[in-house]
Amino acid sequence: MHPYPRSFPATTLKRMARIEGADDSWLDVPRTAAVRRRDKILAWIGQPIQWFSSAAEFSRTTPGIMVVATLLISILVLLGGVVTLNSTTDRRAAYQELAQTAEPASYSAHNMYTSLALTDTLAVTGLAEFSSSSRDVKTAYVDPLNKATLAGTETAANATGPGELAAVARVNQNLPTYAGLVMTARMNVRAGNPIGSAYMAQANSLMREQLLPAAGEVFTSSTQRVQRQLTDLTKPQWWSIGLLGLSFVGLVLVQLWLARRTRRRLNAGFLTANVLVALALVWLGGGNVVAWRAASVGAQEAAAPYTALTDARIEAQQARTAETLALVRRGAGNEASISFTEATDQVDAAITQFDHSRLNTPGRDEAAAARAALYYWESVHDDFVAALERGDYEASTRLALAPGNSTGEAFTALDSSLTTLIDASRAGTRSYISQGFRSTTGTGLGVLSLSLLAIVAVWLGIRPRLQEYL
Repeated sequence: MHPYPRSFPATTLKRMARIEGADDSWLDVPRTAAVRRRDKILAWIGQPIQWFSSAAEFSRTTPGIMVVATLLISILVLLGGVVTLNSTTDRRAAYQELAQTAEPASYSAHNMYTSLALTDTLAVTGLAEFSSSSRDVKTAYVDPLNKATLAGTETAANATGPGELAAVARVNQNLPTYAGLVMTARMNVRAGNPIGSAYMAQANSLMREQLLPAAGEVFTSSTQRVQRQLTDLTKPQWWSIGLLGLSFVGLVLVQLWLARRTRRRLNAGFLTANVLVALALVWLGGGNVVAWRAASVGAQEAAAPYTALTDARIEAQQARTAETLALVRRGAGNEASISFTEATDQVDAAITQFDHSRLNTPGRDEAAAARAALYYWESVHDDFVAALERGDYEASTRLALAPGNSTGEAFTALDSSLTTLIDASRAGTRSYISQGFRSTTGTGLGVLSLSLLAIVAVWLGIRPRLQEYL
């Protein structure tokens, strides 16, 4: 039976049959590879778009807003904990580098500086009293020289920057020349040649003009580097504090929204999270305050006397050298007296600065002993200069070198007391560095743990509210 009514003309029926065949013919055409790839891409893109659309629609509902807010708060709290852990770990590493590398390097530079000055003092003193105590004086002269050489090697190993390396190189280049001049002076004095004092004066000039300025440059640079690192460690952990503070504010806002939306009292889970984040903030903030106080207040006040006392000890040693050279030359008493007055004024100011600092009290007795030795040295020095000026070489020698009541004994007592004060200042600096390091102990892991507990509390708190809608 024909599918179309007989009432249509034959030509119309044929045309309709062709159209029908043309409409169904696309089913018999095979799909190309490009078409299949296009269909897969559309299906791949379409599914996420559909999911995103569903999620966006869900996020506009009350339970959706709860989920989104809880997710954002959780991410914020987690970021605060992770950033705190990373920054605290970096800060602990900086404290360790400061305590184990930078500060010991500064102390090595200090040893090189003071040992060079003491070498010159003992070399000149040994020349003056060569005939009576050559063996002891030679040992006293060689010991600080060896110490200066060793400290120079340590300083060169820890030097940073071309300036410090060049300064250490100048010390290492000139130190053998200085030692040779001293030995030449001693040999000439032993042989009875007056030119020995000229060699000693040349060695002293080399020490004052080349060695000590170079060593002082290294000491100043290394000390300033320690101070810069301490200053960097006083900066608060702003990213950590900011993220945790923002988390706390976010928790409060979400909690208020929940209370208004659900017409219930404050959420216990969110309250717990608020308390945990607040504890993390207090822990982190307290550690930052301790670190700031230790590095900025304590260490700075300990470092200032340390530098002042070191410079004062150098000045005292050079004053003693000038004093003894005046004896060797049998003159120049006024010149020695001028340099002596400048040195003693600087020593007195350094002792006063130590007295007024916040350093530990065990050093107070040494400060009084140092001041007493200084005053006694000034008194005996005046007698020494007077004897030298009137040409009484025997009296001036006794006042400068004899055991007992002499400028040498007073200087030795002062130098020993200054060394003790310097050690106390350094111990104070290291103590404050240790306090800063201890302030970071457990902070990173502690804050991260509190953050994770806060996240758990948030989800436990939001769960009952979500169950009311789902």
